[in-house]
Amino acid sequence: RRMFGAPNDAIALACGYNASRNQNHMAIFDAIERLAPELRQRLFLLVPLTSGGSTSYVETIRSRLREMGLAHRVFDTRQSDAEIAMIRCATDVLVQVQSTDQLSGSMLEHLFAGSVLLTGAWLPYGQLVEKGLVYWTIPTLYDLSSGLEDCLTEFAARKAACMGNREVVWSMTAWANTAPQWSALYDQ
Repeated sequence: RRMFGAPNDAIALACGYNASRNQNHMAIFDAIERLAPELRQRLFLLVPLTSGGSTSYVETIRSRLREMGLAHRVFDTRQSDAEIAMIRCATDVLVQVQSTDQLSGSMLEHLFAGSVLLTGAWLPYGQLVEKGLVYWTIPTLYDLSSGLEDCLTEFAARKAACMGNREVVWSMTAWANTAPQWSALYDQ
């Protein structure tokens, strides 16, 4: 967190995980601006823009962040694996409200690192619930502000509720657990 300039008492909120318009950055920023000032001021925004998106869209995001006046850090150059891991570990809350998604490795990394996930109920993540992952959803982008408000006011309880996510992600993704399944597919 220190490397990114995030104060210890701030809630580090990651706004998506790439520069694609599909991440709905502007809807995230609109929702943040509708929060009460005391909640907004607790935030430190982490904005990963290292892949996808055009130069003009990245500049639009940068301009919007300057207008908002909130503390933030933009990541717009290629990151090493270690730097990506530091971003995941520094994040308290991931807002992942893409228009569409299959199942993001980036999102699973955030869950493994302990981030509280706020995502869209329209995304096909039912298998995550079945596996036992804990996260929160909003029904539509219009509900993002109230979903963020709930997340921030209940942050400590939500963070505690996510403590078991690491083990669930590990069971879903570790080679020791997935290699036998891949091998069985190959052997067929």
